[in-house]
Amino acid sequence: MNFISFLNKEDQNSYSLLKYLEESRGLSAPIFRIQENLAFSPFILKKTIKKLKEDLELFQLDTSFQLSELDFELKLVVDG
Repeated sequence: MNFISFLNKEDQNSYSLLKYLEESRGLSAPIFRIQENLAFSPFILKKTIKKLKEDLELFQLDTSFQLSELDFELKLVVDG
């Protein structure tokens, strides 16, 4: 069963982005590639990154996981 369908669209986007970064080499990917592969517009990607950062902070996971935007690349930084 695909449980992602139970999430709202914003949470589905966050899940897709995390999964994509997790499966990417070095836990990072060029922003244009993320937009292309996940079919995110620049606006949706920025909104998803912002929401994901807020969620990590809300659930106190920001000490273990951070999203880092460097130039044209997005990286998931995992501590621990």
